[in-house]
Amino acid sequence: MSLQRNESDQGFRSVKDMTHRRFALLGYPVAHSKSPKMMAAAFHEMGLRATYEAISCSPENLGLTLDTLKQRGYTGLNITIPHKQAIFAYLDWVDETARSIGAVNTVVLRDGEWHGYNTDALGYIRSLSEEVSLKLPGMKVVIWGAGGAARAVGHGLLLEGVGELSLVNRTPQKARELANDLSKLRLGNVQAVSMESAEQDVRTANLIVQTTPIGMTGYPAVSPIPSDWVRMGQVVSDLIYTPLKTTLMRAAHERGATVHGGAGMLVHQGAMALELWTGQSAPIKAMRQALIAALNEAK
Repeated sequence: MSLQRNESDQGFRSVKDMTHRRFALLGYPVAHSKSPKMMAAAFHEMGLRATYEAISCSPENLGLTLDTLKQRGYTGLNITIPHKQAIFAYLDWVDETARSIGAVNTVVLRDGEWHGYNTDALGYIRSLSEEVSLKLPGMKVVIWGAGGAARAVGHGLLLEGVGELSLVNRTPQKARELANDLSKLRLGNVQAVSMESAEQDVRTANLIVQTTPIGMTGYPAVSPIPSDWVRMGQVVSDLIYTPLKTTLMRAAHERGATVHGGAGMLVHQGAMALELWTGQSAPIKAMRQALIAALNEAK
């Protein structure tokens, strides 16, 4: 089996070289990821001799890749699309939060076993709290999308006490399935709403969270949500971080809404993963600076 990596990475080292700690991001594709630069800045700030590589792993090779990484001395992994659900089958233990969300984005090797966690939900909440003055309890929220990111964010928002959560997706069945799963938390009122009837929910929401890839670099620069549905006083949160300001964010800002991008979530979920791997506090400021610099370089 051959493991693919970004051209800028230094390659795989011998498992015998244990003076270095090895971490990686698994996804398909991952060449666009800026996480290696963010993590490199964190390691430097923490004084750790460690490497972090973005490894392209096709779905059919996930199990074999995990075995190979274990043999080569990797002790911590980030997991991204399309593996966040599939990886459950290869883990020895899964944290209750990750199991409840139904997705794993962080893996730690402990005593020869892979342990799975999810830092997306709390990473999003920390980012939102840090960047936006918003009291979530009792609020009305619309989440646009019904994939893994929507699942994690919805879970986190319900735990924070939002009063009403509406899920909008181009495939209504996916929205209904996610609404059913989140309703099991017995927190707040959760409902699936069709795109055709979503306008009123969006107009009356306090917080709108866009979780689809529409508007991301490599996709058409359009907004998945009609801009005239957005009003002054709302918070519009787009989980996309490339570009730093999406078409939706620009349009929402022009209409007087407060906007929140996805870079902060990436920083905070990465920081929490780093703390799980090392047991040390993560240098969030250095990680954010490195990520923003990498994103600006890529423009």
